[in-house]
Amino acid sequence: MRKGTKRETMRKTGAGTVLETAGICLLVCILLLCVPLTVPRAMGLQIYAAIDFNYGPEVAEGSLIYVEQAVGGDLAVGDMVTYYSADGGGVALRLVGENDEQAQSMYVTDGWGNGETVSCARVMGRVVAIIPALGPLMSAISTVGGALCIGGIFLLGLLLIALGERKKETVSSPDGGKTEWS
Repeated sequence: MRKGTKRETMRKTGAGTVLETAGICLLVCILLLCVPLTVPRAMGLQIYAAIDFNYGPEVAEGSLIYVEQAVGGDLAVGDMVTYYSADGGGVALRLVGENDEQAQSMYVTDGWGNGETVSCARVMGRVVAIIPALGPLMSAISTVGGALCIGGIFLLGLLLIALGERKKETVSSPDGGKTEWS
């Protein structure tokens, strides 16, 4: 066992506190990054990223879009909706211009005035929230590499906390104030 002075004790516990704080900060950052991507899904919402400018001036490219399930009859003129594109290439986001419940179709338009008629069967739901700039984050995290990166940062945070705790462990010695480390 090594005996240290009071100054060495302060340095050891200070370094431990810094390591532990860094680890906690990493874990908090990961939690804050994952909450917008997990909690809404638990509430039954679908999450999409706006990947181009065809969504009109209301939605900026790179926005994160939350969609609640809705059928054609539940949608009103002016609602922002998502639906499966006719070519099967993905999900489209448009504004309802007219809803014809009799024909089971609706006329939708983008923010630039272009429109098309969409079958109510292709409609996925109504947009309930838009968070600008978080779309690329969701796209990155939802890949295998992104998940591995988040997992690695999580493990690094835990490692820093453990190292910080170990650095801070001190044992008082019976000789009046000197500290020993194992």
